[in-house]
Amino acid sequence: MSLSARLALTLLAGLLPAACATGWPPGDTPEQQAGWWNGCVAGWEEAGRDNIDQVPQRHSDYATNRAYRDSWHDGFEHCFDEEIRTPRMIGSTSR
Repeated sequence: MSLSARLALTLLAGLLPAACATGWPPGDTPEQQAGWWNGCVAGWEEAGRDNIDQVPQRHSDYATNRAYRDSWHDGFEHCFDEEIRTPRMIGSTSR
């Protein structure tokens, strides 16, 4: 398994329990949730979070699905702002 794939799985494994406990990612449909997560990872990367090797490309729904696109922007904004306020590295035990 490549380093990028291991990092992505580590990120996903760390985020899923928190997502289930808090109701994140927001959205009523899988497309909205995918848009939010893809935007979130892009926001982290743009804010300079360490260990973000591969930012997911915007799904084809970005151009045609307003709910996906709006969720992508919401996720980007949320995670970019979060990373600027409280920078952290993936795998770190402290903030």
